[in-house]
Amino acid sequence: MKVKETAKKPYGICPASMTIWNADQTYNKKGILGSYALRNNMFDVGAMLLIAVIGYFFLKLEIPIAPIVLALILGPLAESNLRRSLLLSQGSASTFFTRPICIFFLLLAVLSLCWPLLRKALSNRKKAA
Repeated sequence: MKVKETAKKPYGICPASMTIWNADQTYNKKGILGSYALRNNMFDVGAMLLIAVIGYFFLKLEIPIAPIVLALILGPLAESNLRRSLLLSQGSASTFFTRPICIFFLLLAVLSLCWPLLRKALSNRKKAA
């Protein structure tokens, strides 16, 4: 990519693909060397190349990367806190369903997952009327 193209689309450079190519499309040996130097392991280089290919297809298919990055950051935190709450409740998952604030957030999560279907049903009902 040229610098002008990058200025038009600031989201156009995925961090994983930036480890392989520079902005002027020249081969970047520093990204591969950096992924190898982290643990002296060729698996890291393969993982970096695989993530770069996945990132490239995400950009081509216009899949947003922000939710994936958010999940990668918040996932381990949520898992450790889930483990901690299960230890405090001695393995009982009923603590997630007995407290009002927990029920509120569970209902909010279910509503946010079902919202596209509800919106589509409501729009079909309005069109039929």
